[in-house]
Amino acid sequence: MIRGDRDMFQQSAVAPGLANDENQVAVAAVRSQAMSISPTPVHSHRSAGRRRLYDARRIGAIVFASTVALVACGDDDASSPRSTPEPPTLAGSGSSAMGTAMTAWSSEFERQSGIGVEYDAIGSGAGRDQFLDGTVPFAGSDVPLDDEEYAQSVERCSGERGAVNLPHFVSPIAVAYNLPEIEGEQLNLTNDALALIFLGEIDNWSDPALAEANPDLTLPDRPIEVIVRNDNSGTTNNFTQYLAANAPDVWTPGVFSDWFDEGPSGVGSAQFTEGVVAAVAAGEGTIGYADLGQIGSLSAAAIEVAGGFEMPTPEGAAALFESSERLTGNNDADFAFELNRTPDTPGVYPLSLVAYHIVCLDYEDADTAERIREFMTFAGSETGQAIARDLAGSSPISDSLREQLASTINEIGPTS
Repeated sequence: MIRGDRDMFQQSAVAPGLANDENQVAVAAVRSQAMSISPTPVHSHRSAGRRRLYDARRIGAIVFASTVALVACGDDDASSPRSTPEPPTLAGSGSSAMGTAMTAWSSEFERQSGIGVEYDAIGSGAGRDQFLDGTVPFAGSDVPLDDEEYAQSVERCSGERGAVNLPHFVSPIAVAYNLPEIEGEQLNLTNDALALIFLGEIDNWSDPALAEANPDLTLPDRPIEVIVRNDNSGTTNNFTQYLAANAPDVWTPGVFSDWFDEGPSGVGSAQFTEGVVAAVAAGEGTIGYADLGQIGSLSAAAIEVAGGFEMPTPEGAAALFESSERLTGNNDADFAFELNRTPDTPGVYPLSLVAYHIVCLDYEDADTAERIREFMTFAGSETGQAIARDLAGSSPISDSLREQLASTINEIGPTS
């Protein structure tokens, strides 16, 4: 059962050329299941106060339901109903940006293995917290564990090796907007202008700074309504990393994950990725940030890169990841990366995220260790990466990285 994700499969573009027939069958199976489920309506409200809170509820969830028969009473006749054994399950929580990919992976993994995966897309920060306090055996996060969190993982995990970060989802973050007057046109945003918009200092679409970067557009005299995440968000962390690196003289708040605690005021907000998308879509003149694979029919702006402007694409995100450096220090088996936010070549999209599965190398329970190892093997496999690409719009990891991750995943096991 997947909680906290929305059914995006009907509007996901299919990338050409799956690697093989097995991948095609897997993607088709997941897509068929997803399309048979009706999405849940979106509800939102705006509260008074310092910020306008959009309580956009999660849009849809794929539920893997097991049929449970009535327990027979009395005789042991063959015609008496019997209980159907509960299938084995695995629980995780975290990144909502990775939610659509988790839905796709979990669906096909259950079809192949019979193991159900329950993933609660409650945001990266909350997912890491639940992993570190032992609530769930794995987390999804758009930022890797930091040094302090790694130290906590040594206490949380069985054994002494702590947790590792497995980069299984690479995706561009779109600056999504809803401006009917220029629908179908490319909107260019310089880095300084993007920072000023989210600071609230550029508050109208007709601002001269926007017009200068878009000489071929007639921008309307319309207020800009900014929508941000209101939870502890890895997407927010990646977004503010980008602003801090590329508009350092303008973006003075620094890098943070929780906009309510550390970000500028005077903005609208929504919970989780799907909440931001719903809030931007519900208004006009709105702008926000979200995983590209989940923005649906919303427009995405081109951002300033290497003297030009780049649109968000999986290829641009892949180029960013390839130019980034693996971090060292906590664990030789760890695969956390420091992303190159200031590339000097075209074709790279630096406003991207890498979402990690965070797992222990050692678990006390052998069944848990085996299920974690099997699911992580599947998510990082060629088939798993093809599913995420075609149904969530991500960029598959390279063959060489996949082989290195497989070595780490094979180390996952019980302590006894």
